[in-house]
Amino acid sequence: MTIIACIATLLTMSAIAGAMTPNWCYEGEGYNCETCGARTAAYALECKTGEGYCGAIRPTCAGSSEFFLGDIYWSDYFSEEEGQEFCAPGYVVYGLDCDGNRDRCDNVALKCIELIDAVQDESKCHWTSWISEEPTPIPSNNYAGNYVECGSTEYIHGVECAGGWCDNMRLYCCEY
Repeated sequence: MTIIACIATLLTMSAIAGAMTPNWCYEGEGYNCETCGARTAAYALECKTGEGYCGAIRPTCAGSSEFFLGDIYWSDYFSEEEGQEFCAPGYVVYGLDCDGNRDRCDNVALKCIELIDAVQDESKCHWTSWISEEPTPIPSNNYAGNYVECGSTEYIHGVECAGGWCDNMRLYCCEY
């Protein structure tokens, strides 16, 4: 293993070791959900079990000293009708908000943060498996249970919803 590969591995392990998870985001909080902390971005998403229809969501966040974080903005809300939402090029997910009714996180907005001095390579982006509130994975259906994460050097760049009330979600992960 080269020295550069060793350093990259140590930085990645350090970033994941310093992971933080904000509180659950329930519908109706109106852009008031907690976001990732300073110098971190989201690399995983969890749906709360037992709420029905993925009634609450929260990201898991980690950071790296390899880049600086810049401007922040909220995307429009989207759901299964629109399908998916992405942060602008050079931005990654910093937090999420959900809105809906009857304990369902039907409409989701992404809080996007700019990565300064980081390069997004579209050829190194991919979709994860689907998640929902049911905790048991079903690999044959490309279903990961109620938690999914990007690779160790990736952050969330977009989210897709499917099923009634955005019950199923998957992440669009990009390497930086």
